[in-house]
Amino acid sequence: MGKRFDIATNAVLGIAALLVIAKTLLGGSGSEAQATPSRQRLSSKDWSYASAKSVKVGDTTALVRMIVFTDFECPFCKALHERIVERIQKQPQRVALAVLHFPISSHRFAKQAATVFECAEGADVKGKMINILYAKQDSIGLLSWLEFGKRAGVRDSLAFERCISAESPLVNDHLRFGQALGITATPTVLVDGIRLGGPPTDSQLDSIFGIFKR
Repeated sequence: MGKRFDIATNAVLGIAALLVIAKTLLGGSGSEAQATPSRQRLSSKDWSYASAKSVKVGDTTALVRMIVFTDFECPFCKALHERIVERIQKQPQRVALAVLHFPISSHRFAKQAATVFECAEGADVKGKMINILYAKQDSIGLLSWLEFGKRAGVRDSLAFERCISAESPLVNDHLRFGQALGITATPTVLVDGIRLGGPPTDSQLDSIFGIFKR
């Protein structure tokens, strides 16, 4: 009886947390949400696609799903990633982080960097690769891709080299999907089916991660 009560209580608390997050991201009441059309709920079809096709780099069992359209040469993407990682370190099981690639055409190496990320085998190496690509953003185009792979822990350098020599179909799929959604800038963030109008503020991130500062 006690165990069933605990499970039910945790489920209710989880639903309540999601409602708080949705209210925060959509701007409060329904009338306020309508007055801010840039914050919108995706169709179930688009959210299902985003959830299925995005590349997971965090805890896939976490309560909240955050998907970021990103470009590895985008300084705003780097800044957001660093703020997200800071919170993941505090609440490692709170948010399941994933990425959708949206390389901007004016960024010369962004599409290749997305392919390099995709060619990193395994979730652990991908997690290290995304951190290194952002940390060494100013070295993209100067440092060899093989060196990025080495620093991320890629074991089979020959397979990695063959992989990065070809264009990733998934990167192109992500790009087409973003264009269909009308995305024009990065980072664009989706949280449990809600598309934010811009990068989340610190207070929004704190709400998503359940970090409430006094």
